[in-house]
Amino acid sequence: MGSGKTTLGKRLSELMSFSFVDTDALIESSLGQSIKQIFDSQGETGFRKIESETLSKLTNSTSQVISTGGGIILSDENRHLLPQLGRVYWLNPSLEALTERLQNDTTRPLLQGQDSRTILEKLMAERGHYYETCSDSVIDTSDATKIESIALDIKKDFEAHYDSKH
Repeated sequence: MGSGKTTLGKRLSELMSFSFVDTDALIESSLGQSIKQIFDSQGETGFRKIESETLSKLTNSTSQVISTGGGIILSDENRHLLPQLGRVYWLNPSLEALTERLQNDTTRPLLQGQDSRTILEKLMAERGHYYETCSDSVIDTSDATKIESIALDIKKDFEAHYDSKH
């Protein structure tokens, strides 16, 4: 959360003339509820189940950019599925950048009730290994002003990988 997945994903999809898919938006649209409402009514476990079901419905296509929620990698099944859907990029801003971006955010269920920096540190520690093991590349998105150049770099990487496979 707060890494720039949606902003970067939308820009990358424009640059590549691909469709943009945001799993959180798909979930909200299909259930008619916000992520926070789903967490409130079904808890994190219920949300993660819905998230996995949503991911499993996506197809392997080289013409889409998929933005997933940060916790999607907690499931073994999802960690196996993500690389099958295409190249996986871990957007990894610094803790300082995340804390600054999310300090006043009231929409993120996992950030409610405690110091956001402490929660973010804990989430990064818990999830870092999973991100590393299922990502093709790690992208530092600490500087939000560099979205355009980051999108261009990812596009080049994708094209180089895709061209080498065909």
